Amino acid sequence: RSSDVRIYYTLDGSTPTTSSTLYNGTAITHIVPCTIKAIAAADNYNGSAVAERSFANNLQQENGIYLIQNDYDYTLFVNQANTSTGSSQHYKLVANINAAGTSEVTTTFTGMFEGSADADGNFYTISALDHPMFSKIDPGVTDGSMPTDRGIVRNVVLKDVNIVGH
Repeated sequence: RSSDVRIYYTLDGSTPTTSSTLYNGTAITHIVPCTIKAIAAADNYNGSAVAERSFANNLQQENGIYLIQNDYDYTLFVNQANTSTGSSQHYKLVANINAAGTSEVTTTFTGMFEGSADADGNFYTISALDHPMFSKIDPGVTDGSMPTDRGIVRNVVLKDVNIVGH
């Protein structure tokens, strides 16, 4: 029975056992960075494999580009892009994101936000967005004819978007 299953977890990156903290069904509060590891256990059953999720207080970079790899990273992106230095950086979407409940970038954005595709050529999507991603994008137009390499959003696919009143 699923009601007999217990979940045990650790927040320090160590492997959990049935002596670790028992999950009680409420939100787990933690300080980032941290790694949560968890196992499921039930009497007369083998324990599950260890599930693991790491949380950082900054975005991972690859070749100077900030990677958005999950929903939590999208929140970090918004927070970072709403700073004067973060609004001019290069960000890359490398996973499908559910943006429900996130804020928008309200600082003038002069950086680059780009989507990418999986191995089969399917572009990653941002779903459940209920506001404009960016309030202001500065395309870097200096003479009115051609944009510079600032304020670029490309290959971003939005799915199930509902923006009302903007």
